[in-house]
Amino acid sequence: MSVLKPVTYDAPELLGELLLFEINPDYCRETVTVSAPATDIFMGSLLVKNADGSFTPWESADTDVAGIALRDTPASSEDVLVPVLRRGALVSAAKLKWPESVTDEQKATAKSALAALGIIVR
Repeated sequence: MSVLKPVTYDAPELLGELLLFEINPDYCRETVTVSAPATDIFMGSLLVKNADGSFTPWESADTDVAGIALRDTPASSEDVLVPVLRRGALVSAAKLKWPESVTDEQKATAKSALAALGIIVR
């Protein structure tokens, strides 16, 4: 008799795991242009708004967070459209994606910037 080996399955992250509550999708979300992302952007990544109106991934506390990516977006040599949470919502702290070098103090600053947008991190 053969022994069955357990099989593991890595399920994809779901939007409902990140976005716990939103007032109304039409109010809370915007589709924005992300300037040619050099690396993959993952759902839950923080974004900043540039002077030209485009968005880029947040990398440091030197810039204010302007939203949260709501889907995975592969790196591209061209600008891409990405749905972004911009206001009026509750999100899971555990599902936010942070740059590797970010400090706890920088995370706190980013969470404060999100709170100013009406996005509460819990």
